Amino acid sequence: MNKRDELRKKELMKAIEDSGKRFEEIIKFLQEDSAEGDAPDVETES
Repeated sequence: MNKRDELRKKELMKAIEDSGKRFEEIIKFLQEDSAEGDAPDVETES
């Protein structure tokens, strides 16, 4: 389990580095995504 977590952390850090996004942009995105996670997803059909 610890090995898997370490690999995931490395993969996440690589993705962040490759994204070209600023630290603040990533934190804001994660916080917004987390806040939206509390609300149920609602899809409307046309």
